[in-house]
Amino acid sequence: MKSAWIAILALSLSAVTVAAGLPDQPEQMELQGRQFVRVDGKWYVESAGKQRFEVVPDVVTVKFKKTVTKAATADFFSSRAVGRIRANRLGAVDISVPAGLDAVTFVAQLQKSGLFEYADVNTFGTYEQVIPNDTRFNDLWNLDNTGQTGGTADADVDAPEAWDLAVALPEVVVGVLDSGVDYDHVDLECNIWVNQGEDLDNDGVVMDPDDLNGVDDDGNGFIDDLIGWDFDTPDNDPDPTNDHGTHVAGIIGACGNNAAGVIGVAGGLGGDTGARMMPLLVGNNRPDGSILDDAIIYAADQGARVIAMSLSVGSSNAIDDALEYAYDTMGVFIANASGNGNEAVGYPATNTHVMAVGATDDDDLRAEPDLGLTWGSNFGPELEVVAPGVAIMSTVLADAYNLKDGTSMASPHVSGSAALMFSYKPLATNQQVRDCITATAEDEVGDPSEDTAGRDDFYGFGRLNTADALACMGPNGAPVCDANGPYTAECSMDTLLDGTGSSDPDGNPLTYAWEGLFEPSPESGARPTVVFPAPTGLKSVSLTVTDPFGEMDSCSAPVTVQDTLAPLITSPDDVVYECDSPDGTLVDLGEPIVSDVCDASVDVVNDAPPLFALGTTQVLWTATDFSGNQSSDVQNVEVQDTIPPTIQCNSPEMITPPDAPVSFTASAGDMCDADPSVVVTEYNCYKLNKKGKLINKKSSCVVMFDGVTVSILDSGGVDNLITWTVEATDSHGNQSTETCEVTVLNPTR
Repeated sequence: MKSAWIAILALSLSAVTVAAGLPDQPEQMELQGRQFVRVDGKWYVESAGKQRFEVVPDVVTVKFKKTVTKAATADFFSSRAVGRIRANRLGAVDISVPAGLDAVTFVAQLQKSGLFEYADVNTFGTYEQVIPNDTRFNDLWNLDNTGQTGGTADADVDAPEAWDLAVALPEVVVGVLDSGVDYDHVDLECNIWVNQGEDLDNDGVVMDPDDLNGVDDDGNGFIDDLIGWDFDTPDNDPDPTNDHGTHVAGIIGACGNNAAGVIGVAGGLGGDTGARMMPLLVGNNRPDGSILDDAIIYAADQGARVIAMSLSVGSSNAIDDALEYAYDTMGVFIANASGNGNEAVGYPATNTHVMAVGATDDDDLRAEPDLGLTWGSNFGPELEVVAPGVAIMSTVLADAYNLKDGTSMASPHVSGSAALMFSYKPLATNQQVRDCITATAEDEVGDPSEDTAGRDDFYGFGRLNTADALACMGPNGAPVCDANGPYTAECSMDTLLDGTGSSDPDGNPLTYAWEGLFEPSPESGARPTVVFPAPTGLKSVSLTVTDPFGEMDSCSAPVTVQDTLAPLITSPDDVVYECDSPDGTLVDLGEPIVSDVCDASVDVVNDAPPLFALGTTQVLWTATDFSGNQSSDVQNVEVQDTIPPTIQCNSPEMITPPDAPVSFTASAGDMCDADPSVVVTEYNCYKLNKKGKLINKKSSCVVMFDGVTVSILDSGGVDNLITWTVEATDSHGNQSTETCEVTVLNPTR
């Protein structure tokens, strides 16, 4: 009988299961002094400060009291749908959460049962703050202000805190509309956009000579625009002669964690990370408003999610139209510097489709002449946010680095942040990104006379906080795995698995890892081709999909492995044998060639007789595999008789008078004919004279034939040579002839 506490716990948990589905279920809970909150169906535990940790939904950890018997422990696991996952040697046991319960409610019930020293939820945490190994990272107060320049700690955009949440991905492209970019700079090249439509060898190499064929391969009207375009010249080489665009590009996307130089806000953390920058030269020494609209349209058409501008020109209807097209039609986020005249915001930052960005220093003060500067960050009702823009270290020409000031340096912080946000949430709209940047900007951090509560004309909504803007986009959703299936696979033949039904709620790209009893190990991808070896039967494959930020989901699909393909059999070569017995000929048939894609061994039989009769016989070879699939092939066996009979004279070499009369019976033998016909024909009688010449003595010899018997009645004298001819013919027409002879010996010699 189950113990009483089991029944109580089971009843309590059953009640919770029902309550869990009620619409008025509490969204907050306190459990042994810990605060829990549910957001979008997920429980989080709140730690000191603002940090929340997501509760692991399907595993809780308990430790039974020492007084709980082994039998009671066994009853606990058998009474509920609770599985023991693992245990450590100190007594902590991870157990599964029953279906229909959430981890927090389950732990609440376990804590009340009296069985456990403790029952705890588990949480997903974060690693320590990301500090990249870029050698000049300490110079980047704008990303992580520790007071290293004498400024105010944390007067920065909180880039490392943002990288704790996400890294920028190469799928996000930033159009850098500036004086050009030093695209082969050691700290920029890894994050330069390469136009796939012009990348003929698909190797992703920046400005690869192998791809520059003088042809508009992607049909967009620009020849060899492999990495962008110089709208000033115009040509396909946006290589600059001044530092401005290269410095801006470094702030956006200098290669991160590469043990060199600096890191951009969206520069990634090594590996295949980092947003890709599209260099678009719109004037080498000063921006040209007559070509700016073309560059905006190009960036939007070529897939840029962000357009970064750090420039001012006179207002233009053509530029306005291009900005409207990029923002409203193509969904591009656009940021631009407010200007450095310590006056009203300049154009095109005043356009409603553009986020106007002002500049602050390392104390969060607006950059202006009272700080000892020769310039001031423009302000006005169009200003939306401010960002670091004084003494900003970034890339310059010739693989070098230098400090620069200006709202031109502030705006790329916003552009890089937007690229990071699109990496985290690819399905986000440009307006959502814009709203999160303004909603999370840090307010009232600057001069109180200018930085007033809420939005003001000097700081906009406040100083950019990249980490908070990223968090504003919502938690990263776990992908949903779909292994497709069920599959039917032909044993040992290529089978295509399909995980393309998997999805990510945020639109992030996924990596795919398949496991199962297949070979060889497939390349990563949504649709690998694999081979299931024998044995046949029901198997399964499992798929784990992972988004770029470590969220994953796993699923499986059944696979019925069948063998419907017959083995391949090639009979031995046709053979021709000479008949060797009237009863039949023993033939060595040889061995067939047999293969089967699934079974290592195949049953092979033939219908050959023990002995082959004269003529042609077809031998049927049949191969049968383990699944009963059969195939056959025919071998021709020809037994022929081409050898004539062998004649036996059956006479001595010599006779001595008076042996006559004497008789001899000729005979013949044949390998294939038991009774060949034998015929004896004419005889002759010769004498060898002293000169060695044969003299015909037939008249002196008397020889008679009786069928195949030869009788010498009179030898005709000594030293005579008597000959006769024997012919033999077998039943297949093979004929032989033999001359038999007897010498009459002189007995006196």
